[in-house]
Amino acid sequence: MIVPQVTGAMMLAAALVNGVFSTTVDAPGQCGLEAQAQCCDSLRASDAGDRVFVYGDIEYLKAKRSYYSVTTSLNSACIVLPQTAADVSTVVTTLTQPDLAPSCPFAVRSGGHSMIIGASDIVAGVTIDMSWINATVFHPETETASIGPGARWESVYETLQPLQVMVSGGRLGTVGVGGFLTGGGITIYSAQRGLACDDVVAFEIVLANGTITRATNDTNPDLFHVLKGGSGNLGIVTSIEMRAFPQGEIWGGYATYDNSSTPELARALSSFTSNIEQDPRALLVTFWTYDTITNVNRAANAMYYTEPVDHVPAAFHEYSAIENVSSTTHNRPLRDLVNELPDSTNGFRVLFNTLAFRSDPRVIEHGVGLYNELLQNLNSTVSGGDWIIIAGFQPMPILFGTSGLDNGGDIIGLKDQEGDLIVLLLEGFWQHVADDELFNRLADQMIRDLDAFARSVGQGSDFLYLNYAARWQDPLRGYGPENLDLLRQAAQRYDPTGVFQTQVPGGFKVSKADGGGGDE
Repeated sequence: MIVPQVTGAMMLAAALVNGVFSTTVDAPGQCGLEAQAQCCDSLRASDAGDRVFVYGDIEYLKAKRSYYSVTTSLNSACIVLPQTAADVSTVVTTLTQPDLAPSCPFAVRSGGHSMIIGASDIVAGVTIDMSWINATVFHPETETASIGPGARWESVYETLQPLQVMVSGGRLGTVGVGGFLTGGGITIYSAQRGLACDDVVAFEIVLANGTITRATNDTNPDLFHVLKGGSGNLGIVTSIEMRAFPQGEIWGGYATYDNSSTPELARALSSFTSNIEQDPRALLVTFWTYDTITNVNRAANAMYYTEPVDHVPAAFHEYSAIENVSSTTHNRPLRDLVNELPDSTNGFRVLFNTLAFRSDPRVIEHGVGLYNELLQNLNSTVSGGDWIIIAGFQPMPILFGTSGLDNGGDIIGLKDQEGDLIVLLLEGFWQHVADDELFNRLADQMIRDLDAFARSVGQGSDFLYLNYAARWQDPLRGYGPENLDLLRQAAQRYDPTGVFQTQVPGGFKVSKADGGGGDE
């Protein structure tokens, strides 16, 4: 077995873990301090009062420093760390009182992995941080697992692995459960079981009026259906019950390639996507990554196979013909695989940007070319510090949308696409605030240019994967008019006063989906 070279991403992440870099949390500004204090004082006077923290409290500082990116960690007036659904209900009913609501905007945080500024934290408002509602309990009698929305997937897997069962969850251990599931959730099981949200049996949710409600295929089925993809438009999810299934070790790991292999990798990825139904146990992501520490631009595959095998599975046979630089693929528990690469990036400013197009090697190659141009532009203009750019291309076939139909389906719209899709996730990591505009402008331009090229060859798509989308994008619109209308109707029915459209301003709102996108 050849061990891959240590990448700049690994080194930077290790530096963060070891304290080489640090983050600071500034005190809230002076604007609206009286109104902010009223919101937080009212919460402290409520039954959830001992779970309310302000700047200077250790729990406040711990929460602010635990976001995936310093870009999305904001100066809220206070944070609340509820421990039960009843706590969440108390917080919501307090903040939505007529005399408080106009001056008490709030945000809801699960894992803090969203790159949408304002989606999981808020300036001069209240942040409801779900981190303390994080237990995972397996129920053998129903073959389900109850999971708190504040859990990270690594803790879920750590609980379930000794029991030889698993659920459909994230491919990075640090990702939070709540936002991942309500945004869809691509998993290593998606070709077999659909998106992660399709494996949900029940949601417990606190509605805008404080009611604690259960939504299943039989109870409030309209709410249940739209929660699978509806993001933060309907309430605050306080518990998720998911189907569990037998699972031992799986095969997987990372293989790296010289950048000269780009044409072969593009053809192999397109072919893999078109033939994914032949063996839905296999999944992969092909990505190109550059970092300033090693100054190496390299391609790689993250490969997954949901059973242990003693050889490279036939589904990856085209990749076997491409010479790799290194490989870590072997059999292991899922938790070990999702934590293979460090994911501690909270010392960096981070962006996500995304695009979908119909599977075509020409578009993938053109995308890599634009990515290389992006690297050249950044190398000549970044103000300083270390930075990383990753362009990850992954299958998003119609099969991901049809495999979960037996469980009620979702509103994400993959089953309605005209052909199998490839989704690009463009990630940027940098250190200096002065470079914010540069990174975001160049990343946005790359996405727009690749979209124009894909459409010019007849392979464009309106679909956007919500969990990867940038703030200026409009993923809800990409669900299609029928699904968008279902979400809009449910939001009006379960939140008639529009609390989660206006008082919770962050994220992608159905009320803005026809033109406003994710802007606050």
